[in-house]
Amino acid sequence: MEEQEEGKGIQDQEKDIVTSSFNQKNLFIMRFLVIILIIVCSASFVSSILTLLLLVQNINNNQLFLKTSNRSSLIPHVIEQAEARISESDYETAHLMILNALISFPAEPDLFKEYERILSTIVSDIDDPQTVFWMFWILNTGETFIMSALLETDPSHFPNISRVLELIKDKRSEYLEALVERIWELEKEGDVDKVNLLVKNYAGIFSHSSELIDNLMNLLLKRLERLSMSENPSLGLAYNTFEIALSFEENLAASIIDNTFIKEKINRMNELISNMEKKELEKEVDSLCNMLSIEESRSEDEELLPAKIQSFIAKAQQLVNNPLIDDRTRERIYREIYKFQKTFQGLLARNDSNNLKEYNQWVLDILKKYEQNWEVSRIIEYGRELGKIDTRYLFTEVNLYYNHVLSKIIEKLEKEDDIKRFVYTMFYQVKRSP
Repeated sequence: MEEQEEGKGIQDQEKDIVTSSFNQKNLFIMRFLVIILIIVCSASFVSSILTLLLLVQNINNNQLFLKTSNRSSLIPHVIEQAEARISESDYETAHLMILNALISFPAEPDLFKEYERILSTIVSDIDDPQTVFWMFWILNTGETFIMSALLETDPSHFPNISRVLELIKDKRSEYLEALVERIWELEKEGDVDKVNLLVKNYAGIFSHSSELIDNLMNLLLKRLERLSMSENPSLGLAYNTFEIALSFEENLAASIIDNTFIKEKINRMNELISNMEKKELEKEVDSLCNMLSIEESRSEDEELLPAKIQSFIAKAQQLVNNPLIDDRTRERIYREIYKFQKTFQGLLARNDSNNLKEYNQWVLDILKKYEQNWEVSRIIEYGRELGKIDTRYLFTEVNLYYNHVLSKIIEKLEKEDDIKRFVYTMFYQVKRSP
């Protein structure tokens, strides 16, 4: 009789082990399907590889559960194994081991404390961008598994599982806040490249919090304000900074978060960059004018002088056509070019200088007349007279004035047919020489 009872007890124990193993296998199969779904939906090859690594680790961890049926010995054993992984800096495996144990035994306080300790250790490293990537991956993996467990768990375990989910969210928020603080420290230290790397890589994650975005936008705005006050601002860095700010705006535009606050900062950044661009243009103008002053004091070979003048004219024309240049600066450029040309006028006019002067005066009179008195109905007359001008004989300043008047005439001709008539009339005129 005792032998029968003992045999029955052994059978019951075996039955419990089989049942426990069966439940663990079912849990594993469900997670396997979730992971396969993640792989299918992954946005990149890298995401798929990371998820496969997660699958392999999950298999190894579930084997641990399937090999042990004694709950009292299982939990200390899992914690011990996780501690061993942590000592080797293998936080991914330690995290998954405790997480799986928590899903199986959600009411165990020792497991929860261990999981909290692991997460606290994980979120303490915010210096290495590669480490930051893995930390977010671990936290996101934990959230994915817990969300899956909430769908499968017994209702009585729901509060405990939810507590784990809240812990993950709290640690993520804590990690993000610490990361933003570290980004500010790096900015103050002048490590702009590292700041840009961190902010660009995790812009999508930061965009889930309007407070963090506002904080980082303040950082970017202060950087641009600092650059705008610099004697030699880096436009490349300014453009890069503005690009990051625009990425925040795009991310918020796709969410339900009010992005009014970010638009105001974007407008201010745009204004600062425009000021920096104008400052750079002013430097280019100063540089050109300084070169003209230097060249005025040199004695040039007559054969090289035309090429030198054309080089300066091309640079001046490029600056004059820039929409950021104001009228005052344009006048300055014209004035400096005129002074430059006047200095070398004697060399240019050695051959028949009087005829050249008369020719350019004749051109100036035509240009002044048509710039001040303009009628669309007289475009044929204008084309005939302007078409006689041979620009090869024009002085530098007259050539600039000629291009200016011609462009103004074209702008005033709204109809395409009028433009064609004007251009064709000019084209078929015989050029007048000095």
